[in-house]
Amino acid sequence: MAHDDYTQFLKPIRSAVLHVVFLSVAALVVTVCVYLDAIWIGGGVPENSFTEWTQELLLLAVVLLFVRSAGRAPDSRPFLVLVAGFFACLLIREWDAAFDRVHPGFWKWPAMAVAAVCIAYALRPRHRHTLLPTTARFSVARAMPHLSLGLVVLLVLSRTFGSGRLIWQELLGDGYTIDFKSTIQEGLELFGYLLIFYGAVVWTLEERARLRKADTE
Repeated sequence: MAHDDYTQFLKPIRSAVLHVVFLSVAALVVTVCVYLDAIWIGGGVPENSFTEWTQELLLLAVVLLFVRSAGRAPDSRPFLVLVAGFFACLLIREWDAAFDRVHPGFWKWPAMAVAAVCIAYALRPRHRHTLLPTTARFSVARAMPHLSLGLVVLLVLSRTFGSGRLIWQELLGDGYTIDFKSTIQEGLELFGYLLIFYGAVVWTLEERARLRKADTE
């Protein structure tokens, strides 16, 4: 078998191994963060904790990655502005404790402002024609499974499996504490953010390769 044939087979195998390695590291990051919170802070996962700080840093990195992609790809910019705006709103929601110092629930106003600006930009007449093609390309990109699974873990699994009222109060009875529920819920959220971050990195690399190929043609 020729050397090129070996390379052809080894490339997807290497990619699959790297995916498994990342998922394993992501699972360990969740465990380490929750462990550090339990040992050094105690009382579940409070607002100021390793788990929360890691969530916010990952979400900020996701926003910056999509903003950077939007800046480099004019043909994809309106759609990527929407994606960056969506995750920016999630980041603002994560910072709700800081915004509550202004007024309880104040985070909703900057989140709505970001959403309105991003939607208005994407729906400008000269941008609308790019939305559907970019959405279709995004839907079949290698990044999509990671992003979608991360969102499912973040928005669905953490809220259901991590629900004290739905599962853990009934299961643990008098042994149930709010710290138990917050630890499970915040740990699942962190895992979701890690998957989303990985998806954002994969998309950035895909876009870089696409633009580089377009420049050489």
